[in-house]
Amino acid sequence: MKISRNTLLILLLSPPPTLSFLQNNSRQHTLHPHHQLHLTSKSPNNSNNNNDNEKNQKLTSSEREKRAEEKRRRSRSKDVVIGQTSAKPDAQNLPLDPAKTEKQLLDSYLPNDIERQIHVYTERGMECFKMLQLEEAREAFDTVLRLKPDAYVMHAGVTLFYLNEVHRAAEVFAKCAVLFENRFGCPASEERIWRDACELKLMNSLGSKKLKSKQKDYLPVIPDWGEGGGDGVNVEPLDVAETRSVVRDAMNLFDSSVVNDQPRTILSRAHLKSSAIAKERYDNRMWKMLSWYYLGLHHDAMNEKDQSKICMKNAIRLTKGGLNSGDITQCLPVIHMSRREWYDDEEFEEVAEVVDSGMTIDAMITEGVKKMTVVELKAALKLRGVKSGTKPKAELVELMTQSLLQESGMNMFPGLNEFQ
Repeated sequence: MKISRNTLLILLLSPPPTLSFLQNNSRQHTLHPHHQLHLTSKSPNNSNNNNDNEKNQKLTSSEREKRAEEKRRRSRSKDVVIGQTSAKPDAQNLPLDPAKTEKQLLDSYLPNDIERQIHVYTERGMECFKMLQLEEAREAFDTVLRLKPDAYVMHAGVTLFYLNEVHRAAEVFAKCAVLFENRFGCPASEERIWRDACELKLMNSLGSKKLKSKQKDYLPVIPDWGEGGGDGVNVEPLDVAETRSVVRDAMNLFDSSVVNDQPRTILSRAHLKSSAIAKERYDNRMWKMLSWYYLGLHHDAMNEKDQSKICMKNAIRLTKGGLNSGDITQCLPVIHMSRREWYDDEEFEEVAEVVDSGMTIDAMITEGVKKMTVVELKAALKLRGVKSGTKPKAELVELMTQSLLQESGMNMFPGLNEFQ
């Protein structure tokens, strides 16, 4: 191809192409972004990673950590190779023998054979107790106390109580209370409740006069804090009071009954009843069941069979598993009903009217105060610094009710002083 001389001169003399010319020329060959999206190739790995990132953004931090842990476990699943890493060649799993393992454990922390026997017989006694085999439980607990007279075996006292060996039961509770308080420095509330239950049982079976004349021979007294413990041990006053409200109310109920403080008995019973009929959605600590049980135990000790039966049946309704429960406290209502032979054909609903009565604590207190005589009302009001004068019983009942409500922190009658 031949180029003329004029064409060469034009090419040589024309200026070079500008930047704008190149840009415009390049735009003519650039695809629209919409077409680029369809023509751009994406690898499967990139799309999967994007999907995973989107899913992870929707997960909570705990769920993301859980997925990460599962991924780490899968990556480590082939780390251990038998014969090459953690295990020895031809190694086998150790045989499972719980009895042998338990024996080795006991041998490691129990210093001698006597301590091991005490452990074995204590466990046997507790198992027999839960299975309602109280005679066998007593034999096991007696063996423990023979091997170690100062052993803490509170349920030995409960077993004796339900076998009607009330005197021995009171001795066990008193000794266990001193051991517990000396060692842990907090009140042995349950032991004191049961010891007082023994005294009330004897008081209402033998008569108060006969019991008082032989009280030193029959029932040991648990020393108050500051008076000294057993074996001449001086006990410092408690820095910690009973914090469990149900147990504290039960302890006050039994103690006030022993010393014949009727107003305090009425107030404690009202508090305990209010805990029993409280409408709580969850009762994980079984306070409602325990409230019914202590109320039933108190009525039983006072020889009030019908009231005790009502309370125990309501306690059984609230147990979770009964004898099959791991908590031995839940076995107590079943044991009580069985030993008293109170299982019958009556429906539980027939004895549960107390639960649905809707009684308030002030109504419970008023109901109890009405049962007091005029002499008892005047004496109780005098101790509380309230003048009674020659007022009729109706006014004395109102004064006593107001005074007890003030003591309980429920001052529903602010005009109490107007009656004085």
